[in-house]
Amino acid sequence: MLTLTIFLTSCGSVPKSVTYKAEPIDRPKLVLPETATLDMRNVDFMILTRQNVEEKFKEIEERGDPIVIFGLKAQHYEDLSLNIADILELLSQQESVIVAYREYYEQTEKVIEENNQKGEVEIPVETEGSGIDTIKNLFKWTSIIRTPF
Repeated sequence: MLTLTIFLTSCGSVPKSVTYKAEPIDRPKLVLPETATLDMRNVDFMILTRQNVEEKFKEIEERGDPIVIFGLKAQHYEDLSLNIADILELLSQQESVIVAYREYYEQTEKVIEENNQKGEVEIPVETEGSGIDTIKNLFKWTSIIRTPF
């Protein structure tokens, strides 16, 4: 009987709300480097064929430049172009990620600042019923289970 009394009294003391006071949160500063603008240098390709090789060599010599040949097959030139396009796409994605982090951090900082200024906050506690109602329902179910058929 003593156990039942303790059990009944402990269930009857559910608060209607909980009040807490927010303590200010100091957030470390986010240090993200500014992204630089990609400034690519001009590259001039000279296409040499059997028909124009002598003419192109003569132009190079007249400018006083040394003749140096870097050769690529058509497929390798296309692969080089696609690689550069992939690099540019990745740089764009990385810049988007950095911008998203910056925006998230700034928004989070605003929310934290607003909550730090609120002080005490009261939150209502949801209850399904009193502790006595729960005990009554428990006894009702146990009496139904024990009833012989």
